[in-house]
Amino acid sequence: MKKPVAEFQEYLAEVAGVRMDAQANTGTGLPQHLTQLYALYRLKLGERRFLGIVLREPGSFQPARFEKHLGRLQEAAADSEGYCLIAAALPSYVRRRLVERRIPFVVPGRQMSWPTLGAVVEAGSRSGKLAGAAGDRLMPATQVVILYAINGQQAGQLTPKALAGRLGYTAMTMSRVLDEIEAHDLGRVNRVGRERLLDFPEGRSALWEASRALLRDPVRETVRVWRRELPARGCWWAGETALARYSLLTEPGEPVLALGREAWKPLAGKVERVPIPEPGTCQVQIWRYDPELLARKDRVDPFSLYLSLREEPDERVQLALEEMMEVEAWSED
Repeated sequence: MKKPVAEFQEYLAEVAGVRMDAQANTGTGLPQHLTQLYALYRLKLGERRFLGIVLREPGSFQPARFEKHLGRLQEAAADSEGYCLIAAALPSYVRRRLVERRIPFVVPGRQMSWPTLGAVVEAGSRSGKLAGAAGDRLMPATQVVILYAINGQQAGQLTPKALAGRLGYTAMTMSRVLDEIEAHDLGRVNRVGRERLLDFPEGRSALWEASRALLRDPVRETVRVWRRELPARGCWWAGETALARYSLLTEPGEPVLALGREAWKPLAGKVERVPIPEPGTCQVQIWRYDPELLARKDRVDPFSLYLSLREEPDERVQLALEEMMEVEAWSED
């Protein structure tokens, strides 16, 4: 286990100008199943002490399982002010998941996210912004393509022209989408002659984990209007109304609907905006992309719905989101 730690010391000195001493933390009393997964080191940076947790088998690493082990691991170095996960290599989607979960980590020579030290670095840069950090979000068109695949609607390789035909964008926009997907290492772009072909060989679940931190809330604006003034077709249940149809959550008293920007434009100057809830009113979410592209039955797709509600503080909503993502999201009806 010395090699990853030695490489970490060199990498930290190179990118952050910090000298780190490291000593193996032996006699930890950890159960065998944990010692098979992790090697522990005491890290010292000046007067500060941290626990270094080295992955013995990076290929089988799972962030959720690591979080369950973390409390027991930290007991081995109770005098430390924090920890850092150290791995020889990790797939890009796992690294993005660690950023999302705020788990400090380093892949020497590749990437480091250790906010306690003010160190957030990626390969090829001494102070570059980490891909997937807050504020770094995909274009709406790119998000549609990603969610189109996650919802199980893309099978096999597609060209920008084919994607444009299916999703209603121009081929030029889809070409930029492929550029962005390639830049973030979210999918595989093959070149056959002058054509580019996009697919996601790691599957829907891996794509969701890799892209989630880069995906934005689809809702641009929410307005309250009279339900009778909206068209009978072209509106999709959204917000807590849609969540109630995906879970056991009780429907809200005021229904929530979604419309794309283009569908809203001809209505914006005609419908009356109502300042407070009244019998017969509803909330209309104006989305950054057309919800119809991904809709299921009469409601918005569960992944876009999750993105629109993931910051909602209501515990009932969060429990219902968990239920939806475990039970309904991965079906393809």
